[in-house]
Amino acid sequence: MSIYCKHVISQGETLQEIAHYELGDMSKWTDIRDINDLEYPYIVETPEEKLKNINHLLCVGDFIYLPKTQKVQNEEDLEDFSIDDYDKKEIYDLVVGRDIYIRPDLDCLLDDSAGIIVADNHKDIKLTNGVYNVFQSIILRIMTKQGSLYLHPNYGSTFTDFIGKPINNTNKILMENELERTITTDRRVRSANVTSNSLHGDTLIFDIEVKLEHENVLLSFYISVMNNGYVQIGLYND
Repeated sequence: MSIYCKHVISQGETLQEIAHYELGDMSKWTDIRDINDLEYPYIVETPEEKLKNINHLLCVGDFIYLPKTQKVQNEEDLEDFSIDDYDKKEIYDLVVGRDIYIRPDLDCLLDDSAGIIVADNHKDIKLTNGVYNVFQSIILRIMTKQGSLYLHPNYGSTFTDFIGKPINNTNKILMENELERTITTDRRVRSANVTSNSLHGDTLIFDIEVKLEHENVLLSFYISVMNNGYVQIGLYND
């Protein structure tokens, strides 16, 4: 078990500058790199850039861990921990962002009433983060008609245009392509794949797998669409 102190990364800081001002020796920047398991370019400006190599990059506002030195004066800033036990899930939840939780009305028409803002136990607006935040974003992208959002003409999907049309092989392929295209417009998504589609009476069901910008994160969910416009969306790995 090693002793480390925390430092919050400021705009424009480099490992060399942190080593110079916090450790008194610029050459110790490699120690900081190794302790935090960083890879070039080590520190980036935005969470979006960090997603490109989330396990080995830090961004402005993140904590970086430094070896204890004589310069450390505030013992409250010291922590006993093992780098191997560092909670990467908490980091990922922070990086992918936080948003207002919108409870989808899953037995609903694809229209403006398809989501409801709810309160938490403290009567505040409920928030969501992490993987579910990405899933919520995917739902909203699919359910929003492309071009309907003011000042964002490319946001949304044409998927709903197919509802009510004949369910034939051509339309199913077009729907699959539009689902995959829409989902991958979210920069937190690495890839999207409609793994199957099946017809049950007047209901068409798509099974979808989405790989996020993290080596261990895979979303599996389904979308079922009825000819009357009603849909159901749900996570398989909820």
